[in-house]
Amino acid sequence: MNTPLLPIAPAPSPSTSTIIARLTFFLVLAATSLWANHQSSNLPFSISVPTNSPSRRFDLLFASNGRASAAIFRAASLIDSILFPNPLLYPRKPVRQISLQLSPCNISSVSFDSTAESFTIFLSADIAAEALAAAVTKGVARVLLWDGGGEAPSEMIEALGNYLSAAVAGDSLVLRETGREEGKCLGEAGFVEYCERQMPGFVARLNKGMRDRWSEEMVDDALGFPATRACAEFRRRRGGAGEMGGGRSWAASD
Repeated sequence: MNTPLLPIAPAPSPSTSTIIARLTFFLVLAATSLWANHQSSNLPFSISVPTNSPSRRFDLLFASNGRASAAIFRAASLIDSILFPNPLLYPRKPVRQISLQLSPCNISSVSFDSTAESFTIFLSADIAAEALAAAVTKGVARVLLWDGGGEAPSEMIEALGNYLSAAVAGDSLVLRETGREEGKCLGEAGFVEYCERQMPGFVARLNKGMRDRWSEEMVDDALGFPATRACAEFRRRRGGAGEMGGGRSWAASD
């Protein structure tokens, strides 16, 4: 005796709430992308974030939804206001394009094509979503900073970049950095922030001075008094001992 076949129930159709949730998600993605494109048009340079990278995860999380472009715009806008408060008095660094690409070695870095005035920020393909803004901000800071024709100390440029990244994030470094009490002051973002608090505009003045060349006296000029004095006061307030550097050397001590 044949057993009658039971009717196959049709697959349940998506509920109204599910459809609305999906539609809202796509509308938010579209709005974010349009906003980033609109805002980037107000910058003195173009932003390029390819949406066909080898990492589908990166495309979905950061590129196709405009999240990476928005992060570059926000960082560039805030850093620009710190470094170039008045473009007539503080000439901007010539930048035609900032591109974002995946790093082949999973290490974030910045490269520069001096002929085209084009910079590329390389990010690790597996970068966490919450780390995107910080990585992009640090890259943008390095792009917009002058470096004295490549002669400024790398430790100081890194400290300036770290200070700008913290400023964009609304973070304070003066009392947070530890473990570098014997290092040179200008190798620390906390000292850069301290100088900016003591003499507002310090970072912009120092950056302006590094436009075409580098000399150690630029730090004194940006402060308006000897940087060694600021370093000693910074160390005293933090309870550590340090120096600007024997023989005015800016390299960090071991």
